[in-house]
Amino acid sequence: MPITTAAKRFEIVVNANLAVNGKDVFEIFNGSTSCSIRISASTSLAAAWGFNYYLKYVADGSGKNNWMNGSN
Repeated sequence: MPITTAAKRFEIVVNANLAVNGKDVFEIFNGSTSCSIRISASTSLAAAWGFNYYLKYVADGSGKNNWMNGSN
């Protein structure tokens, strides 16, 4: 799958009101479309942390979370 197609499966939302006691946070949800991921974060840096967390711990390459190739 081309990178541009895979990138469209991510929704990134930055909302400063999500901060907890002045600390950065992120949340990961199912996106608004099939096979999409939504990352909501208090800052753009927190969104990058959320993206990294998703790639490292959720889309772990085992095949069980193999949505990027459309097999989901």
